[in-house]
Amino acid sequence: MDATRSLELLIIELGTSEQPFLEDYDALGERVTDCLVKEVWSRLHRFKIKLRLGNIDIVPPREGDDWFMNAVKKFGFSERELQIINRVQIHQEVLFESDAFGADGRQIDPQYLNLRRTSEKWSDVIFPVQFIPRNQLALWKAALTQLAPGGKRPRNIGKFIRRGHKIWNWRFNVAEEQLLYSASEGLEVHEYGRQNNTGRRSRQEIYVHRGEAQTNFEGHLCTTERMGDGSIRIHSHIAPPPAETTPNDFLEVLKEWGCTWLWKELKITNSSGSGVNIDLAGGGRWIRDAIEDGSLIGETDGSYIKQLCPHICSAAVIIECTRGRGLSFNKVWPGIGGQVEIYSDCLGALYKVEHLLPGKIPSRCRHSDILKNIMLHCNSLSFKRLFSHVKAHQDDHDDYENLERPAQLNSGCDYGAKDKLMRMALEEIPNQQPFPLEAISAFVDNHKLTTESSKQAKAVFEERKVLDGDAFERVDWPNVYKTLHNQPKMFQSFVYVWPVYSLEGVPIQGNTARVDGMAAGPRNAEGSDLFDSRIYSPTGEKRMEDICFRLPQQYKAFAKAQDEIGWSQFLEGMAAAELPCLLDNIEVERGGEIRRTAIDTGTDTQATGNHSRPLDQ
Repeated sequence: MDATRSLELLIIELGTSEQPFLEDYDALGERVTDCLVKEVWSRLHRFKIKLRLGNIDIVPPREGDDWFMNAVKKFGFSERELQIINRVQIHQEVLFESDAFGADGRQIDPQYLNLRRTSEKWSDVIFPVQFIPRNQLALWKAALTQLAPGGKRPRNIGKFIRRGHKIWNWRFNVAEEQLLYSASEGLEVHEYGRQNNTGRRSRQEIYVHRGEAQTNFEGHLCTTERMGDGSIRIHSHIAPPPAETTPNDFLEVLKEWGCTWLWKELKITNSSGSGVNIDLAGGGRWIRDAIEDGSLIGETDGSYIKQLCPHICSAAVIIECTRGRGLSFNKVWPGIGGQVEIYSDCLGALYKVEHLLPGKIPSRCRHSDILKNIMLHCNSLSFKRLFSHVKAHQDDHDDYENLERPAQLNSGCDYGAKDKLMRMALEEIPNQQPFPLEAISAFVDNHKLTTESSKQAKAVFEERKVLDGDAFERVDWPNVYKTLHNQPKMFQSFVYVWPVYSLEGVPIQGNTARVDGMAAGPRNAEGSDLFDSRIYSPTGEKRMEDICFRLPQQYKAFAKAQDEIGWSQFLEGMAAAELPCLLDNIEVERGGEIRRTAIDTGTDTQATGNHSRPLDQ
């Protein structure tokens, strides 16, 4: 199962947001099955790291809609009751409040009042399997009653604004007055079949089966009820969500991407307004023409003034048609040919972008978030990109009018970037935000994590009370990195580094204990933690340094360093830098004072998923 599918299942089980890693793990963790991504969530919550997901297409489909569990929790159910409702919700294949309601968004859809048969499918999303005792159905109905007292909501849920995951098997063709049903055997048609004694239409919209339909399955989404005589009564119907259309211009693409903060100061010559709300004259057709005939060029430059804004750098981009004037995207004009020439005064940046590897950004590369976005979304463009260097600041010694056009644009970018810094020096520094189309981004105290330095990590660990400054410096971080680097990609973010050492006379059992939701590690024959942080810690009754007083000096040095770091941290892979040196001097002999059972990169590691089984099992 790939990482994307695992994330989708986490979102479905949680049932509260498309951003599961921003939810409170302590409050909601018990709702989710133990798995790898849940362990990631646990550790992110523990270290107060906010992980935002992009490109997640699981959102409420109607105006005024909400996630089902968010709507239900307002009514005072206990946490245990909410867990039961959550399990039934998954069985019923419900994600959003509107899923359990009919087409009108006001009355409960009758089919959701009974448990779904396992052979039935009510959603085109794959839900986890839940086995629900029938006695839990009453609590589910109580939750629906709270949402719709007397069977109706006080206010209707709004119209459809996007396609949802719920399967609508009934459609009402308004023009033909036909009711269509999509069955496994084909498409059935039902026609109006009842009038009252006066010859006028009855209020009861009753339709009877007339055979197989010779038409497309189109029309209003429809909620129905099957009557005792086999006829069908329409409860309600509503217009379907608008069909997806190809954007008319690149501004619509920018809006669809989200994170429009990046385009806040976008301007186009001969157009009014700014940002994504520019009044784009002519729909931007000239941009396509410029790409096709090779006359579109792009220029970029950045600025950083430490004395003015030590925490901010800025960049400006100018896109221009050399025949006329200013960016295009394949989504607007699929299959467009031609080329764009890109200029910059930074040779390193040009080389790095031009020679990006197709599937990987080096982990220690600066600006990795920007480069990954370029790698994912710009390597499959149908038109060519040519990269050219232009000398910087040519306007310092030559008149602007005498410069070639790329040099003039470079001067314009340099001015624009510096102008932005000058204005921001008088404003409050904004919080960092994800980029458009960025698949995943991590934040610590509103600071985005990209190529974080050891100084930043050290400050975070100290502020989170994981390690103080001196202890941080004593950890063997090169071997921690090496150990994680050798793990499969999916496990690197949470791999549990488990050292396996055996003290003579203290046999290690295979079971583990849990402390505050984390594995506490091996236990001795008496059932106590082998490395209990309450015993072997700088503030505890005993220190490992004291226990090792009869051993050679190299043991004492390691014991002292690890005492300062902490033995709970040791079990999480934060071993002292003295450990590799110690291991190099240990003779592997059965009957020695300390016996090394297995060693790999300084610590023997075993990645565990539920703290009792290796992940590869």
